[in-house]
Amino acid sequence: MDCLDQTHLPAKAELKKKLDGLRAVVEFGRHKYDAAVDEFIRLSTHPAKVLALYPREISGSLGRDREEWEEMFGGRSAESVRCSPLVSSQPHPPQISRAGSDIGSNLPPTGDDDRRSIMSGPSAAPAKSAKPGDQKTLPDEDAQFRASVEVLIRYLTDRRQQVNRALLALPETPEEASGPPWTPERIGELEDRPIAEIGARQTLVNVAKVIDTALFRSYLVLRPTMLGPLCRLPNWCEVELVEGLLMDAKRYHELLDLYHGKGQHAKALKLLKKMAMNEDDVETQIEPTVRYLQKLGSAHIDVILEGAKWVFTVCEDNEGSEGDGGGMGLTKAALEIFVADLSAVDSLPKPRVVAFLDQLRSRTPLRLYLEFLVQALRLQEPAFHEKLVQVYLLEITRLRGMGLLESAREMYAKLLAHLEESDSYSASWVLGRLPGEGMWEARAAALGKMGSDEPALRIYVDRLADLSKAEHYCLRTYEKAGGAASDGGVFLCLIRICLASSPPHQEAPTQQQPAEPGAAEQDDDEEEGLESVGHRLSTTQLLEAGLRLINEHGHKVAQTAEMLGLVPPLVSLATLDGFFAAALRRRAADFHRQTFAKHVLRARLATLSVARDVFAGRRVKVDLKRLCVGCGKRLGTSVIAVHPPYGEVTHYQCQDRFNSPHLRRL
Repeated sequence: MDCLDQTHLPAKAELKKKLDGLRAVVEFGRHKYDAAVDEFIRLSTHPAKVLALYPREISGSLGRDREEWEEMFGGRSAESVRCSPLVSSQPHPPQISRAGSDIGSNLPPTGDDDRRSIMSGPSAAPAKSAKPGDQKTLPDEDAQFRASVEVLIRYLTDRRQQVNRALLALPETPEEASGPPWTPERIGELEDRPIAEIGARQTLVNVAKVIDTALFRSYLVLRPTMLGPLCRLPNWCEVELVEGLLMDAKRYHELLDLYHGKGQHAKALKLLKKMAMNEDDVETQIEPTVRYLQKLGSAHIDVILEGAKWVFTVCEDNEGSEGDGGGMGLTKAALEIFVADLSAVDSLPKPRVVAFLDQLRSRTPLRLYLEFLVQALRLQEPAFHEKLVQVYLLEITRLRGMGLLESAREMYAKLLAHLEESDSYSASWVLGRLPGEGMWEARAAALGKMGSDEPALRIYVDRLADLSKAEHYCLRTYEKAGGAASDGGVFLCLIRICLASSPPHQEAPTQQQPAEPGAAEQDDDEEEGLESVGHRLSTTQLLEAGLRLINEHGHKVAQTAEMLGLVPPLVSLATLDGFFAAALRRRAADFHRQTFAKHVLRARLATLSVARDVFAGRRVKVDLKRLCVGCGKRLGTSVIAVHPPYGEVTHYQCQDRFNSPHLRRL
């Protein structure tokens, strides 16, 4: 044909391309796969036509019978090929099963094997049926099949790179995911042209779907280890065409990656539940689902909550059988969906998670999550802090009703710690939810947040009879206020409570006053509750406590006269020697501090005076020869500006130009 002139053969280029394609088909039928595929690449043959030469376990619905190959590439029709005496008239078989395949079954070789039609040349004689004694037929066919798939993988990888580059060069369109798939009836209509010349994005997307789906099937047959990277990377593989193959091959992890990449999370969660049924350990059942949900992010919050509902249901069903420790371990493992140190988890909307956990039967997940938000993340939203208080109160009531007093006390201790450390809740809201009797320490903590120190201290002294807790309350309040002398009013309040009950007419009772009637019974009742309440304090104990407080903390009180006026008249001054010594030390420390500050300020004043004199002594001489450093013109009698620290002189209107480095270049 190269010797023929274009005038004698007008369609010379098209005819030569058609003949080259048919020659490549012949080469393919003679097992020369590399030469055939190289020719297909040179001719820019459509990938769907190349795939049609392979069995349907590779090509799927694009597969063609051998008689249709020539017609697909512009040659004789299928009927003409069947009528040719050079080609066997034996009927062609259905889908083949490859020997040693990871999927399918090993069927005995038959005379109507579809693979034999591929391996034989176009003019081969009718194939003979394989006999049971023929030991080479099946291994040879399997080797030829593997060789053809190896070449196909090379071809698809090359085409995949071309398509991806072409897709990146085109703008995205919202309808790119739509479009009819290619069918065997339409393969002959496909145009052969270089991928880089395809301008329609939808056409490129269809080509990419064919390539990636075929590459997926090829990997599944020949290189199963390559399925994972292909599923995890962005691809155009059609899930409906390959998910059944993955399921049959039990490649569940690759199928999960494929579902995740395609955004089909509902199918992924369904598969995870199916996988969990094969595990005996409960934590092993929920772990894959937890890891999958952690990767989704806030855009799929509905899917996350739906999957988490199943996870927590499994944990609640097995909470009793696992025991307290095991049940808590399962709950913490499930809660990793919302508390893991991942950016996708951190982006989840916290209020929706709280509302979801609040609907569960067990309050433990909600309590742990709120503790995570408040204590670990340090979030200051009042809704979270108040919700945690509510959960603590409900848990305390539940545990006391079940007779688990020790657990109720532990929960009450957490409530007290939260009330003391947090500043993001409404104290009046907390007081409205505390019971009328009991939980006095929690009530005192809430009153302290409101600034009601005297009612809070009276609870510690009168209700709980615990002066150490009252003193700890004063110290905490004093340090939080800054530790200044003006902030010592809380100590004065406690001293007033202690000394107000002391009789002014006696120095100190020598015997403890008898307890009030019913005090012992009250103590026994309180010991069975959440708080340990001691015996009611006597006036002697209160007097001794008040004097001790004056000696230890009296120097922190600014109202010294008022504090000393609370001391009973018959108390000797020797009992207050600690207070006087501390007051003198504090006054001496204040005096030395003020003296030191005075000397420092005087030295600073002297330094500033010297600097002022230095700057005042500086002079700038402006004569008729002095030029402006901003514009370079003479200053003359114009208004000038002097720039520190070196005394450069410019016109007044040039000072902005001189000060700005950008304007100075102009």
